[in-house]
Amino acid sequence: MLFSAHHVSKCYLAGMPGCSATARVLSRVSLQLDAGSVVGVAGSRACGKTTLVRCVAGLARPAAGAIQWAAEARRPRVIALAPAALPFETVHDVLVRACADPLVDHDQLAELLAVLALDGLLARSQVALTTDERARLALAIGLAVHHPLLLLDGTADAIAARARAAVRHCLQRHAAGGRAVLLTGRDAESVGVLASTVLHLRDGRLVSPADLEVLAPPARVAERMPSSGSPPPPPPPPP
Repeated sequence: MLFSAHHVSKCYLAGMPGCSATARVLSRVSLQLDAGSVVGVAGSRACGKTTLVRCVAGLARPAAGAIQWAAEARRPRVIALAPAALPFETVHDVLVRACADPLVDHDQLAELLAVLALDGLLARSQVALTTDERARLALAIGLAVHHPLLLLDGTADAIAARARAAVRHCLQRHAAGGRAVLLTGRDAESVGVLASTVLHLRDGRLVSPADLEVLAPPARVAERMPSSGSPPPPPPPPP
């Protein structure tokens, strides 16, 4: 076990001055990440996916519940590209900064750049990258970091369909090396392509696809009277 959460809940203040109301984002969430697992969490916008990732990373403190990390799984590296702040920085510049981290494996990073079809973009500026290219670049750097937990927030939505097979291969190989991957996305189909296990975040709770079907409200069926082909007779006149 690299990470486990038991009945974790998280609330935020409503955000209005003078208002003490809180909004519950996570409600008694239990999750375990074992070595070799690639787990995906799908859910609608603002359902708490990023909050869950922040709790797993130790960047957010739950309001209730217990969180436990393996000793080697604490303090993950945070990798974020900033094209708005550094629009003219090239991909090569980004990689030079990344390689300054002693935990980044340079040889593995070079291999990942080739597998993810990024080695031809070294001279391109960050602002010229597509959302898919930017996501694959951040993924390549994350996969090259020596840390047992890889957390990918929103990556499933950013990866283009044509690149998902290569990304899935990289994630599975990464996990097979004794690591775990947790990724999130709004599109359950995209999450399912990349992850071996898919959970859904709904009403602050993690549920499996089977449980999601049970929780789904029954469809409304409009009942119609059978048509006889002729209009019904008018009511009799009052006496």
